Amino acid sequence: MLAFLAMLPVTKIWGVGKRTEQVLARAGFRTIGDIQRATEPGLAAVVGANAARDIWQLAHGQDDRPVATDWEEKSISTEETFDVDCADPDVLSQTLLELVERVGARLRQAGKLARTGQIKVRFGDFSTITRQRAFSASTNTDRGLLRCARELYEREHIQRPVRLLGSAWPTSWNPAPLAAPRSRSSSPRRAPTGPRRATTISIAPWTPCGNASAATRSSAAHGPAARRSDHARPSPCSADRTDCRSHVVVSEEPR
Repeated sequence: MLAFLAMLPVTKIWGVGKRTEQVLARAGFRTIGDIQRATEPGLAAVVGANAARDIWQLAHGQDDRPVATDWEEKSISTEETFDVDCADPDVLSQTLLELVERVGARLRQAGKLARTGQIKVRFGDFSTITRQRAFSASTNTDRGLLRCARELYEREHIQRPVRLLGSAWPTSWNPAPLAAPRSRSSSPRRAPTGPRRATTISIAPWTPCGNASAATRSSAAHGPAARRSDHARPSPCSADRTDCRSHVVVSEEPR
């Protein structure tokens, strides 16, 4: 392990950034092997006692920090790099849709919401632009994500070929995730109780308004159920209208 580490640059050590790299390089430490051959007090004279202790231990493979296997994803991102720079607006629009659908599926699966939408566009000369916008209300729906991504992209009026298209969405927990829709087959159908009733629909001549004797004959012809229907449902005819021709009588009888 030490031999493998010895070949790597000092920037591979956690905590060694550009500034510390420059300080170490001026003192002759360019690889991890250079640090392995030094003493901790000699390294402390270059970067200080606290930093020297951490750098020297890591260079020798010594690290007693616990390994974190569970971590919370703070942002969900996805991107697509084209084999050839793309200038076709239809292809770019379809790619943006596919990126958003991937993100939306991951958000809903994780039970999270997007707080901010961000797009990244890289061109053939590797120049890159990023644009972002916060949501007024966090969302994880494809429609809301796509609306945000398209607004950010179209606002730039991009006219040159695109090498890479990507999006990133900082997330937050969804306090009330949507429940999965219940399948009709998952809930048993309730068995009917009581005697089954047959429904009969018949069309009988409608009595002109004011013709009491004809109404009596219609009620008698269709039995008690028809009489109840005639009593419960007032005639749609007005007092001066006598041209109604028929009405529908619905009766239910036990089987």
